[in-house]
Amino acid sequence: VALALIFSFIRTGFTMLNEWAKLPGTVMLVWRGFWPFVFMTPVMWLIEMPSDPMFYLFIAVNAIFAAITDARNFESSARFGGGVTLRLQPVSLILVFLAWIAVSAEQRALVMSHPYHMLGILGCLALGAMALSHLRHCHVSKRAFIYLLPTVAVAPWIDVFNKLAMDTVGTWHAVVTYIWFQSGLMTVMGITFLAMKQKSHLKAVSQVSKAHLAFGCAMGAILVCAGLSKNSAMMLTPNPAYVAAIAMVSPLWATLLYKAIGKKEEANVVMGLLFVFFVMLMLLIAGLIPQAE
Repeated sequence: VALALIFSFIRTGFTMLNEWAKLPGTVMLVWRGFWPFVFMTPVMWLIEMPSDPMFYLFIAVNAIFAAITDARNFESSARFGGGVTLRLQPVSLILVFLAWIAVSAEQRALVMSHPYHMLGILGCLALGAMALSHLRHCHVSKRAFIYLLPTVAVAPWIDVFNKLAMDTVGTWHAVVTYIWFQSGLMTVMGITFLAMKQKSHLKAVSQVSKAHLAFGCAMGAILVCAGLSKNSAMMLTPNPAYVAAIAMVSPLWATLLYKAIGKKEEANVVMGLLFVFFVMLMLLIAGLIPQAE
């Protein structure tokens, strides 16, 4: 729980950073991979890297999904704001939970063997859907949701393959190796995506200032901390959705930050937070199901 809460703070920071920088999502993706890779490379000489090839295969698949999703999220933060971007991400969280139930026969049987818990889960899904439906009347939320829609089918598998990789090895050395290997792959993919984009994105790179470089370096340090906390939590949790659920406190931190700096959001904050609440409640109910010994 503590590790996931730490990740929620960090997640708020790196999602909202591009609301200020307003750089193309592909540029942010390059930094999202490059700086953590640079920071972690000296550490790799001090640890024993896992030898299981499945560990690296799961990370590679995860990196593909993460690159697509992160680039879109960074762009959404610049266009619509970090707060609304964070409040819409639980759509994917629902799919993370359902995807892991589909993948894990043990977890599926556990949920189905407790009908009252399953009824509570279904009720939260229905109420969350109602709150989400109200957001269609909010111009900003609707535009952001449509923009983020392509990531809905992809994002759930990020946490699933993260969990599969950590279950394959399950050591603290694997936590560090995961960050280093994933960051290297995402750097390559970010540069590839950038080269495929319009010239305006390449122009943005040429105009990067020293302040932006410092910003990218700071973001890299934040992401290293995020990776350490998230991967450690994934190694310890029975279902990846539980870690993601606690991380969903992020929209609340974003709302409090906006209030602290006196910024008023144009989006429907109340319905967005209600949607997040019902998704978190759904996963809390699921977490209360007694685990089979």
